[in-house]
Amino acid sequence: MADVYEPEQDILHVVVTIDFELTIAIVKAHNEHALKVMGETIKGVLFDARNITITRIPNEVMRYSSDNEYAKYQTCFAMLINSKLMMQVCSFYIRVFRPKVPTRVFTEETKALEWVRSMNAKMNL
Repeated sequence: MADVYEPEQDILHVVVTIDFELTIAIVKAHNEHALKVMGETIKGVLFDARNITITRIPNEVMRYSSDNEYAKYQTCFAMLINSKLMMQVCSFYIRVFRPKVPTRVFTEETKALEWVRSMNAKMNL
């Protein structure tokens, strides 16, 4: 479903490889896998969702994603998208569920990476 790798020491890059329906079970499984890759160290996360075409994310998934046991390992969460509809969905999520870590949505990977690096610098990573 997603490739998880570290292109830089303090950045976890998650690339969704197939389109799927989001459920809490899927999000938890992804988080567990990401934590294994991270080695329980704090990193900024770049989540590349450009392959996702979903138009609805269940409220329980948004609620869980905004505050879960993995947030303590994140300096920030940058979501990379490529559609106006996903921008609306993500903006709603940020505005209503107020994630515990700084969260932003981007359409350009270079700008997303710059922001993650700047957030990591603020955390002295």
